[in-house]
Amino acid sequence: MFFSAISQLVLKSACPACGRTARVVFCESCHEQICAGRRSQPLEPSSQQHPLPLFAWATYDQSLRRAIAALKYDRQRTIGDWLGIQMAESWIQYRLHRQYPQMLVVPIPMHPSKQAQRGYNQAELISRSFSRQVGYRHCSQVLRRHRETQAQYSVSVTDRDRNLQSAFSVDPQFKSRTPILLVDDIYTTGATLRSAIQVLQDQQLKPWGSAVAARPFFDIAPQKPPKSP
Repeated sequence: MFFSAISQLVLKSACPACGRTARVVFCESCHEQICAGRRSQPLEPSSQQHPLPLFAWATYDQSLRRAIAALKYDRQRTIGDWLGIQMAESWIQYRLHRQYPQMLVVPIPMHPSKQAQRGYNQAELISRSFSRQVGYRHCSQVLRRHRETQAQYSVSVTDRDRNLQSAFSVDPQFKSRTPILLVDDIYTTGATLRSAIQVLQDQQLKPWGSAVAARPFFDIAPQKPPKSP
């Protein structure tokens, strides 16, 4: 009994979203708030804004915004693993793993200097966890970010595509006809993913689309829910 009580105290930590006690990753309240933002229509077809399908797990609201900020700036790596698992569960719920059984998961890369400063690439943490849960092959070395760019949030919407011009390159040794699923933490204007998709297509590779943890809410066409098993 005494050992069990001590173990529970040791295992508890601060919730990265609010600072209250958490037993796993988030406190119960933040966990519920973040999961309440799960999109009922996670898969969006291609459009002018995103030329290939886009899978977005949840709406980028206050709770998820705080969680992703903690992942990126407070070294809360476990949030990346957690987000990847949540995305995978939703992907499986919509039977996309059966519709697309072969997929190569590729994270959006960071510039080496920025990754060295942060200690990790949050998109890679998410994508690795996601691919492990779904059963897809994961490859973090397909794309490279060889030009350091300004943070997208600091650039005007009209200049974001220009900011990313010639920022990415593809490993010249990489050859594959497997459809590629790009993974990132947040989708806003789509400039980052559009740039990565274009580079892959220029190298005769096959990007299928993108998957992100969060995306601001936009009205999209209705989508049929998945059928029951």
